[in-house]
Amino acid sequence: MDPKTVLLPVLAAALAFSSPAAEPAAKPAPEAKPTAPVPTGAAALIARHVKALGGEEALRAQTVRSLKGDLELAVMPGVTVNFVSLAKAPDKLLQAIDIPNGGTIVVGTDGPAAWVSMPGGNVQDITGDQLKDLVRQADFWRPIEPGRGLGKLAVKGTEKVGEVPCDVVEGITADGKTEKLFFATATGLLARWDHEAYTDAGMQPAQDIYEDYKEVGGIKVAHRLLRTKPDTATFTLRVTDVGTGGNPEDSKFKKPTQ
Repeated sequence: MDPKTVLLPVLAAALAFSSPAAEPAAKPAPEAKPTAPVPTGAAALIARHVKALGGEEALRAQTVRSLKGDLELAVMPGVTVNFVSLAKAPDKLLQAIDIPNGGTIVVGTDGPAAWVSMPGGNVQDITGDQLKDLVRQADFWRPIEPGRGLGKLAVKGTEKVGEVPCDVVEGITADGKTEKLFFATATGLLARWDHEAYTDAGMQPAQDIYEDYKEVGGIKVAHRLLRTKPDTATFTLRVTDVGTGGNPEDSKFKKPTQ
């Protein structure tokens, strides 16, 4: 088992969970301005998703996100491990899982660079496609800009995710790969994301499913995520605690010295 590919698939999951943010203070009513065009098509579905989470202003008021949860990995069937994550805007991330009888594996990125710390203190750089995938997932604002980096956004009808009817938005990445966003028709919330993720076999089609949204501090937070593809990298993450606040030093996310 490569520890780097144990943790990396979890990054998208943790970062897709929206966390609570403080309610913005009341402000005087602004002067009347020309009405902005009403979004339509794919833009309308994305805007509805952001509103369903709690609204862009409240979401952007948050710049630190912490998560704790229980993680089940396909590579360790029947075993649940502790998962913790700390993220700081715009692109810093620190995550760890406890390996039964094997210590703790930590993955981190300070934006341009990424690393994995193995039990016993051995630290390795993350490079290549793994680095590109991790840096993309560490984008703090991606949950409220799910269409970022995608061109030719278009609505592609409806489809069910399990028993949940969804409106499907399709887009094309800069390197020509197709991604799909499935927004629950009833709520507007993201129910599934089809994309590519790094695995032992290289970049492979991945499918992330978001469930059990709960309101925390006025913001909708998904408390369960499943990666159902690829088969060799599936997992289930159940969030037990979501928090914000504090101002961790940037140095906390840098590669530790050995």
